[in-house]
Amino acid sequence: MTGLERWIFEELFAEDVLLPSQYFRDLAADRPLRSGECHLLAALLADAIRCYQRNYLARDRAGQRLFREAEQWLMEPYPGPVRGGGFSFDYVCDVLRLDPEDIRGRLRRWSATQPPRPDPAPRGRRGRRARPS
Repeated sequence: MTGLERWIFEELFAEDVLLPSQYFRDLAADRPLRSGECHLLAALLADAIRCYQRNYLARDRAGQRLFREAEQWLMEPYPGPVRGGGFSFDYVCDVLRLDPEDIRGRLRRWSATQPPRPDPAPRGRRGRRARPS
């Protein structure tokens, strides 16, 4: 687990007694053949939370797009694999034995402590500039 992943899990689960290192040790003992998958899914979850939090106040289109994609993946219940071969948030939480509604609630509480989100970036015209005469 990288330092960033450890920080995200500690930030989300600060009041829980179980440390990330204990969680993954116990998980690996339960599912030794899937420990690599679990670490990959934990990294996916950590990246989604990072994108959600880092881009929450983004003003540029790219940052707002990253936020919307992370928000959609994290907040919209969708059990099982997602079309296109990806994994849904609920599936990731199920494999990692996490409560998706608890994580959603914690993210909503975090969002409530932040300043209001900016309006979407206006779409500029993408054309050639007129040449000066």
